[in-house]
Amino acid sequence: MPPYDPLGNFVAEPPAPLPPRVWPPPPTSETPPPEEINTSGEDGDIPDEVAALKWSWGAFFFPFLWSINHRLIFLGLLGLVLGSLYWFFHVYGGVIFLTYAACLAIKGNELAWRRRRFEGGLAQFFEVQRVWMRCGFLVWALAISFTCLMLFVAARQRAYNRQYYQQYYQNGGHAVELRHSQKTFLTF
Repeated sequence: MPPYDPLGNFVAEPPAPLPPRVWPPPPTSETPPPEEINTSGEDGDIPDEVAALKWSWGAFFFPFLWSINHRLIFLGLLGLVLGSLYWFFHVYGGVIFLTYAACLAIKGNELAWRRRRFEGGLAQFFEVQRVWMRCGFLVWALAISFTCLMLFVAARQRAYNRQYYQQYYQNGGHAVELRHSQKTFLTF
């Protein structure tokens, strides 16, 4: 029978008493959900988000610095040695170094998660890798721009030299001073 007062008005049941508040709350035996467990810096499981990443641009563009930053000292020193091979064996050293950088880029995210502790968990991991990627693309863009500038300057110098020596030989081997109007822009 629903609770009604003598006048026929509905009367709610009194609320149950609240349990006493205890601070700090007593520990529970429940483990946190798996997404809250931070296993970075350990040889534990790699989160699915990290395992899904197939390439690390930071490891590709800066293998030496990236390795040292992620506590992969041996791989960093190996990168330094392989990078210096380029100065002695130009073609082969470059191919060997690019192969090393590509291998490190393929396994880079997993290596970074296992070797370096990210206190912020996945959020900090992704932010750190994003910064490495941006710096890598910036340095790559600057290197390409510098190379294009040097090719432009070399082509202009070649055109100037060609024009100078044409007039030099026409003048019988005597020194020639090119007029400003003759210094054409990228004339081949």
